[in-house]
Amino acid sequence: MNEAGVVRLLGRGGMGAVWEALDTRLNRRVALKVMVAGEHASAQDVERFRREAQDSAKLRHPNIVPVHDFGIEAGQQYLVMDLVDGVMLADALR
Repeated sequence: MNEAGVVRLLGRGGMGAVWEALDTRLNRRVALKVMVAGEHASAQDVERFRREAQDSAKLRHPNIVPVHDFGIEAGQQYLVMDLVDGVMLADALR
């Protein structure tokens, strides 16, 4: 996503880190998920991340965050989604 400005880290998970970013082409805040292993990811990890992007993009439901874009920039896979304001699930469960 070469038309984005990364704002801040929102969280980390098993496969990636999620950042708040600004989509400068459409002038909107988005969530940018970046694969943690990046260039050093195994072929299986890359495929799993790609499948997550494709499967998520097919889903349409009010409680599922829409996926807008998926790609590779400088060897780093990324996924662009709506940015949803709220609390982290882990924080809510505590």
